[in-house]
Amino acid sequence: MPNLKLFIAALMLSALAFSACNQSDPDPCEATQSAEKVVNIQADLIIQSTESVPVANEPFTITIKLIPCSQEEIIHTFTGETDENGSYNTDIVNLVLNNTVDKVEILAVAPDLTNYLTQEFHLVTKRYEDLQSFGLENIELEILTID
Repeated sequence: MPNLKLFIAALMLSALAFSACNQSDPDPCEATQSAEKVVNIQADLIIQSTESVPVANEPFTITIKLIPCSQEEIIHTFTGETDENGSYNTDIVNLVLNNTVDKVEILAVAPDLTNYLTQEFHLVTKRYEDLQSFGLENIELEILTID
């Protein structure tokens, strides 16, 4: 019986020691933290032919996505149709970047466009160092058609 009590005591001490040493994992973003940047982004889409003829009334989706180090994405989506000039300007989106590995992706997709030149989308990626704090970043997006 003394061996059983000794075994239980040793087991409890081991469990206590293990839980005390098992600290939560360090924050992987800590090493790349940087000064906070407040960024204002507006995406300007134009859908036109290679001959600069605008494509009016073309359905599109524009997604502005903040991908911070923590990988918890913040997404703003705009949908609609291009105007008579084949263009659309999003509202201004305010984003806060706190880490040198943070990035922003701006994606325009014209899902119904069939006569596109190379692709029916345009993706722009901006990293922390590419963006200025405050002010307005206009991101030009262009989708070209064959005719």
